[in-house]
Amino acid sequence: QRIDFQIPDQVFDISSLNNGNRRVTAIRDYRNEFIYFSYPPKERTNNIFNSKTLLYNYRDNTWATLEENFTHYGTFRYTENTTWATLNQRYPTWAAWTDPWNFGSTGARYPHIVGGTQQGFVLIKDDGTYEAISQYISAFDTSTYLVTSPNHCLNDGDYIEIFNAIGVNNLNEQVYLISVPRGATNTFTLQLNSQQLSNPPTGTYLGNGVYRRLTNINVMTKQFPIYWESARKTRIGTQRYLLDNAEDGQLTANIFTSQNSNFPSSDPNFAYLIQSNILLSSPDPLKPFESSQAQIWHRMSNSFNGDTVQIGFSLNDAQMRNNTITEAEITIHAIAIDLYPGPILV
Repeated sequence: QRIDFQIPDQVFDISSLNNGNRRVTAIRDYRNEFIYFSYPPKERTNNIFNSKTLLYNYRDNTWATLEENFTHYGTFRYTENTTWATLNQRYPTWAAWTDPWNFGSTGARYPHIVGGTQQGFVLIKDDGTYEAISQYISAFDTSTYLVTSPNHCLNDGDYIEIFNAIGVNNLNEQVYLISVPRGATNTFTLQLNSQQLSNPPTGTYLGNGVYRRLTNINVMTKQFPIYWESARKTRIGTQRYLLDNAEDGQLTANIFTSQNSNFPSSDPNFAYLIQSNILLSSPDPLKPFESSQAQIWHRMSNSFNGDTVQIGFSLNDAQMRNNTITEAEITIHAIAIDLYPGPILV
């Protein structure tokens, strides 16, 4: 039976160049009831290797795309059970051990899903909000911040975090926004923020540098024409979001109006906001009783007018450069919005 009725055009996004159709690879994750399809997207003609994953949740019949560079999938099985003595080899901290106590992944021969990158790294697919170290740096120019990484398959506007580089000060364990020139396959440039520019990388790169990729989220609702039947626009009032109680998590809540899904009306750089568009998952310090709740309603009082209503969630530049925020798990359970008839449609 066909499973792609919700995404009938997605198959045409696969590049036919460089045997792109033959590069598609997939694997089934029985534990999570997922199927991963890795493929080279057509819009990135300069990338030979797979640089996107199509995720199918066959329990809910839902889809998502992930920015990943997996040229092939497989399974990895530990030969011995994980014990208290070896637990730190699997989970470096208590916070990293998020599997249930009786979860079978700590047992021998459990089939862990793994993927190999175009640069030879092999990663275990697991829960989390970021990718592990998956690529390396062959050269770095401290005068132009130009990074050389063969067939990196990164996108303009991606974020990376660099580790283990030898010979360069102020480069390691920092998150950078990157720019990729059109057609570039082996190079990209680090875009330093004001804090990094005040203490820039210096020295001579001697090698050993690797990096992990931090992919921004892009969760969007449909465009809802609430009052079109009355030939009116919609006035969007107070918004409320029900999130899991998490101390360090936050998102940027974007409100899109009038069939414009590229420019949020809640962008504080271009619109007056009564309240910030930063959505926190932590308890309100003025409401101490919230600290014991499993989920918390968070209120935003900004107001907008538009033909349609659309909500999106992402991370802004400051959030993407903060490891505490990018590594936090966020769960949204419900959204409640006050909506009123607006001006007549013109």
